[in-house]
Amino acid sequence: MEVPPSSIANRIPRTEELLTTLINSANHLVWCTSLDGTRLLYTNPVAARIYGRPLHELISNQDYWMDAIHPDDRSIVLRNLGELTKRKQIEQEYRIVRPDRTVIWLHDRISIVEDEEGRALCVGGIGTDISAIRESEALYASLVESLPLHVIRKDIQGKVAFGNQRYCDSIGAPLEDLVGKTDFDLFPHDLAQKYCDDDRRVIESGEVINDVEEHVNAAGERVYVEIFKSPVRDSLGQITGVQIMFWDVTARRRAEQEVKNAKEQAESANRSKGEFLANMSHEIRTPMNGIIGMTDLLLSTSPTDQQRDYLNIVKQSADSLLRLLNDILDFSKIEAGKLDLENADFNLRDCVGHTAQTLGVRAGTQGIELLCRVAPDCPNLLVGDSVRLGQIILNLVGNAIKFTEKGEIELNVENESIADGTVCLHFSVRDTGIGIPPEKLDHIFDSFTQADASTTRRFGGTGLGLAISSQLVEMMDGRIWAESEVGRGTTFHFTLTLDVHAESDPVSNDVASLTGLPVLVVDDNANSRRILNELLQSWGLNPTTVEDGVKAIEALKRSAASGTPFPIAVLDCRMPGMDGFNVAACIREDEQLGDCRLIMLTSAVKRGDVERCRRLGIARYMQKPVVQSELLDTILRFMDVRRSDEGKSPAKTPDSPRNLKILLAEDGVVNQQVAIGLLQQYGHDVTVVDDGQHAVVAMERESFDLVLMDIQMPNLDGHEATRIIRSVERRTGKHTPIIAMTAGAMKGDCEKCIESGMDGYVTKPINPDHLLETIANCVGADREQGDDTKFAASKEICANHEKSGLLDVDAALKLCGGDQDQLRVLAQSLLDESSKLMIDMERAIEAREAKIVQRSAHTLKSSAGVFGAKNVFEASLSIEMIAKEGRLDRVKAPLTELKYEVARLATALGKLI
Repeated sequence: MEVPPSSIANRIPRTEELLTTLINSANHLVWCTSLDGTRLLYTNPVAARIYGRPLHELISNQDYWMDAIHPDDRSIVLRNLGELTKRKQIEQEYRIVRPDRTVIWLHDRISIVEDEEGRALCVGGIGTDISAIRESEALYASLVESLPLHVIRKDIQGKVAFGNQRYCDSIGAPLEDLVGKTDFDLFPHDLAQKYCDDDRRVIESGEVINDVEEHVNAAGERVYVEIFKSPVRDSLGQITGVQIMFWDVTARRRAEQEVKNAKEQAESANRSKGEFLANMSHEIRTPMNGIIGMTDLLLSTSPTDQQRDYLNIVKQSADSLLRLLNDILDFSKIEAGKLDLENADFNLRDCVGHTAQTLGVRAGTQGIELLCRVAPDCPNLLVGDSVRLGQIILNLVGNAIKFTEKGEIELNVENESIADGTVCLHFSVRDTGIGIPPEKLDHIFDSFTQADASTTRRFGGTGLGLAISSQLVEMMDGRIWAESEVGRGTTFHFTLTLDVHAESDPVSNDVASLTGLPVLVVDDNANSRRILNELLQSWGLNPTTVEDGVKAIEALKRSAASGTPFPIAVLDCRMPGMDGFNVAACIREDEQLGDCRLIMLTSAVKRGDVERCRRLGIARYMQKPVVQSELLDTILRFMDVRRSDEGKSPAKTPDSPRNLKILLAEDGVVNQQVAIGLLQQYGHDVTVVDDGQHAVVAMERESFDLVLMDIQMPNLDGHEATRIIRSVERRTGKHTPIIAMTAGAMKGDCEKCIESGMDGYVTKPINPDHLLETIANCVGADREQGDDTKFAASKEICANHEKSGLLDVDAALKLCGGDQDQLRVLAQSLLDESSKLMIDMERAIEAREAKIVQRSAHTLKSSAGVFGAKNVFEASLSIEMIAKEGRLDRVKAPLTELKYEVARLATALGKLI
């Protein structure tokens, strides 16, 4: 039921009573006096708390109100009251001294109270206790004045509201002269504009700014200061200004500039040194690359097992020489902090085995037994930088060979601990060499240092190997040290923590079929027998080890007589008394032992060994220390067990056109090898040049049946080269078919080739059938000069392989005619070329050389297409298009994507090699 308004009105107290109730409940002091201030008419109870006296004493003693004001403030208060009739209203702050000598800061708002007709009735005031605020301000002032910093506070308009004494001294003016001024009043225009812009950023963003900027001191000198600018907020959180703290860093800035200048001078000297080293390296690398390249070609010709072993050792040795050549360059890079570590999947045992094997021949020729052991409990698939790990091993083992005249060297890898997806491996290289004096051990890892000067004269070397190994181990978060005894040998140790690959090691199920297989191991070196015995047992085999040829024959005869003959025997080639060849001869002369398959291990290959192996029916001749995966493959093959991860048989070779003399103009290494491999399969004679200029010169010197012309090449591209060739042919009346090969498959590319005078057009990745068809069309028809109507190029674009976007092994294997060895060569070439192209691309981006960026991206795109690497193809294409437009400022994001995809591709390719 609604209450009538009249009833509500009756319940409301009278106005005076209501006001009194409200005023008495307020937290502020409310008072009222006569106009002359002599009589207190009213005060609320808050007065007792502020003045420290009971209310009745305050009312009875009219003089106390003025006596309680602090003497220093009393005159100001009286003066303000005297002006009240003129000003009508005043605000003032003053101190009240209470009886207990405590001080209260009071803020008063005083005004004359008038009646309805405007006549003055009395004086009224409202007082607020601001003691807490004053204490906060005093504390703030105490802090900012004691800080060794310049402190200034500005309002939202950029006007000075406060500055500590340090700031005032730096300006050369008292605070009262600075308050209300802006930066434009105090500083040169350029500095003031920057200060104002920074203030605006702080106010708009609400964030703190830290910077080093110029400042002008009281003497008018320009100095450097480090500043922190932060927003000032009120009780509601609203930004009301900016506070700045700064200090002089001129001395630091000068020191930094001196360091920078010294660094630039050092870098300039290093660049000069680096250019010299690069030139020297280039001159040595050129013939070395020829050796490696020819070895790769030989490996792709289906050599015998023995030939493959020799060629692999040649290639590994050449690679080792290149790595040794890189030592001095690596040392410079490490010193400059520019050596980067890779993080890719690798096979631990293959990495260690292949690295050690490259030094096996060198050790064997010195009569030293080189042993290599990886503990069975070490995980096989790891993630890290296998190249740098191999470099460390190469340096340490090479160093051991250098200082060991007889005896043995053992490379040992132990599993120190494994947890949370990582493994700590302990590597050791033990030798029986000359040893190192204790006082020299602390310095052997220093640059250009050996144990003493005589070792340099006697053994040679720069002393860089150990220094580089030490620095590489440190970069890989490992530890390296040495233990030695003069005359008895040295052991180098190092530890590395590496990630274990998420996938388990794909051990073939067929290995299980070897469980319990008896194998005889014959070796006069006890450590070598121990290592082979442990290795064979880890595969589930049942090895028997003996130390000489006589005991080997006895063991073979006993096993044959018991009805369980040894199907396989592993023989050391060089043994005292009865060597491995003598043992093999005895086995072949005994009908009961004739079925035993023989594997001959040698520390040093000698002339005639392969022929002796052939005559004695030795199935495999292997270099020590043996690579574990190669030994396992050999045993599986002997037992007619096919590895599940072996490739399929080569595809049937299609019919080929008549043999032709072909000029191949192509700058991409991978595409060169693909084209050469395809063309030579069909009996064609191929001459290779790497740019358009060389193609023109080659056409002037020789006569060719056909030219395969890449479009994007340095110096002179395919279009220009073709125009020059056609210009010459117009004078001679000759016409050589030219087929364009391009990784570009854009609309209009085919027409551009026609306009240039080309006869055919194939896209990369090269489709073998399409290439052969195009060659047949171009060479098989009589062509009239300039007759574009008979242009035989197919406009089909080879579809990108889309199995994963990462790699299409089947497509690459088809390009290799089903040859797995050629596939491995191509994979290695793409690894090498992609790394080089990425380096060239990044350098060109830094130098703003768009054409080089475009060409590098184009070549990488083309090479990646060979393996159906769609992701790398597309990322490269994106960069190629950006560089073509000259917009290198937009290349950062696609370059990051390309790096990621190339790293993934490298991991996948590594599994093929």
